[in-house]
Amino acid sequence: MRCEGIPTNRGTSVCPRNVCDSTVRNCQGDIFLCPACEEARFPSLNKKSIKASKFKSKQKQTSSNNSSNSDTRSTTKVPTKVCCTVCNSSCSGGSLTCDICLNVYDQQCSTLPADVFDLLLPIVQSCGWVCVDCRSSCRDQIKQLHAAQAQMAEKLAEIELSLTAVSNYKNDNIHAKQHAPVHIPDVVHDVPLLVEKTMLDQQRRKKNIIVSGYPKAS
Repeated sequence: MRCEGIPTNRGTSVCPRNVCDSTVRNCQGDIFLCPACEEARFPSLNKKSIKASKFKSKQKQTSSNNSSNSDTRSTTKVPTKVCCTVCNSSCSGGSLTCDICLNVYDQQCSTLPADVFDLLLPIVQSCGWVCVDCRSSCRDQIKQLHAAQAQMAEKLAEIELSLTAVSNYKNDNIHAKQHAPVHIPDVVHDVPLLVEKTMLDQQRRKKNIIVSGYPKAS
């Protein structure tokens, strides 16, 4: 694409470098200009864009600084006091959290000896801990599940027996239909007798004498 250049006093536009390559682009007013002619025609636009880019970079820096300050403030918050869920007293000597109910227990409410409680504190994150109430409730739930499982197994066994009985009944009916004797009607057995009677009747009719010419009786 050829650069349309800079306007002259003669009313024409001429590119000083006579640029005709890929650097020529469509600028303001649908005019194709090279970078040098664009700078000569529209110098104010380039300055404004530079100022805008500098202003945006400053805004980004200030926002990043504010976010870093807020992060540092959030990390320097005062830790909240942990209280026991049962007695509502401060757990200054450490606390255990149940893995099931998520309640917090101090040494006395956990029903653990002091030496066991102190040994468990460093490793509780790895091994976990469950309170006495959750252990008893889970034990009861497991018993109920076992009873329900036994009842379900009995019902399944009854269903299997019923299906077996239905299948046997169906097979017996099919076997009985296949081996049942074919009933022949009595008419089939009388066919030879009917044929014999028909033949005798035809022979008897051949011997009949037909007399004609006599007046009818009045």
